[in-house]
Amino acid sequence: MTVVAGTHRDNPWIADLEWVRPAPQDRGRRTQFRLLDALERLLDTEHIDDVSVAAIVSEASSSVGAFYHHFTDRQTLVYAMLERVSNEFEATTRAAVAPERWQHGGIEDILRGYLEFALDVGRTRPGLRRAEAVLALRDPEVRAMLDKQRRLLADGVGDLLRARVGEIGHPDPLLAIDYVVAQTAAVLDARLDAHQPGALLADHDDAVFIAETLRSIRAYLDLRPAPTPD
Repeated sequence: MTVVAGTHRDNPWIADLEWVRPAPQDRGRRTQFRLLDALERLLDTEHIDDVSVAAIVSEASSSVGAFYHHFTDRQTLVYAMLERVSNEFEATTRAAVAPERWQHGGIEDILRGYLEFALDVGRTRPGLRRAEAVLALRDPEVRAMLDKQRRLLADGVGDLLRARVGEIGHPDPLLAIDYVVAQTAAVLDARLDAHQPGALLADHDDAVFIAETLRSIRAYLDLRPAPTPD
């Protein structure tokens, strides 16, 4: 299992949270994973369209014969990478939004954890993020896959917040939660997208970004103190 390192390790709510990537057991799966890992690494420096089979094989310390034993062509490898990441995202998200993780946490705890972990994960695979964006423009199936991931995370965070409506002073708490979930996702996208126009608090570190985002949410929701755990 691959651990995503970063600032969230100081947050007790998510200190143990990891990006779920089980290690393959048999030899064939290990070869497949090496090729998939190689493609992910190459995407950090190259455009998805410029990554060749030869480059992938070299990066993986594998062979062309091994590549074509496991994958029909380069496109098959690309889609296998997307499927693997999608499965990992789903497993990680379900662990992150599990109610038992947050049973003693309030709305601000949940949103702080969401912001910190999303920033960590979003920066570990910049090339993959760029490749997903390119492929989503071309392929409706890739776009649908990414939309499904967003919905899973949004629904999970939303469910955690809806279980805590007593902390919200906004006159329409359920509507307010929908807005907060959507807006938090939007500011994270803006923070992580280096090509996004505008200031984006680029001159401020993550601590300031998180603090100001939470300040905005507190005011909008009119948050009340979370109940003290028994």
